[in-house]
Amino acid sequence: MRRWVVRILCGMSLLLCMATIVLGARSYWVAEWHQHYYVYDRDTLRLWEVISDRGALYVWTAPSKFVRKGNEIFPGVGHFTFWGPPPAFSFSTWPGGFSISFPHWLVVLVTLIVPIACLLQFRRRRRMARLGFCLTCGYDLRASAERCPECGTPIPLENAIQNNLPPMGHR
Repeated sequence: MRRWVVRILCGMSLLLCMATIVLGARSYWVAEWHQHYYVYDRDTLRLWEVISDRGALYVWTAPSKFVRKGNEIFPGVGHFTFWGPPPAFSFSTWPGGFSISFPHWLVVLVTLIVPIACLLQFRRRRRMARLGFCLTCGYDLRASAERCPECGTPIPLENAIQNNLPPMGHR
């Protein structure tokens, strides 16, 4: 069960990584943004906005006094228009909101952590099985017949064949 969860997490992380690479490359030609309005309480409307522009992601939120309502525009409304080089990292706050920006490559690096860890674990397990070690505890199984003497895990058929031992139940 745990392996399936890790595999799904690894696949989703790779998919997010590839999408970020495409979005980052595309952001040099097209600025894209997504706005989400929600009612904070009975009288307050809030805005969340995510912008991809010139190799950076910008996330900001604002209270209702900075938000567009219908065709009426309040001070500081709309999406940001950025001039000049994109910031590497920035974070600012104001009453009721915040703004953060970071480059796309940072998201790519963070989303590659899980797939790289899965790849290293896969290579380690394959190497241990090839050399005749228990995949659970790492005990040397070359002299063992049916089970790991350390943890009691059954020896898989391919390990028994590789170590020139008769497989389990065939003695």
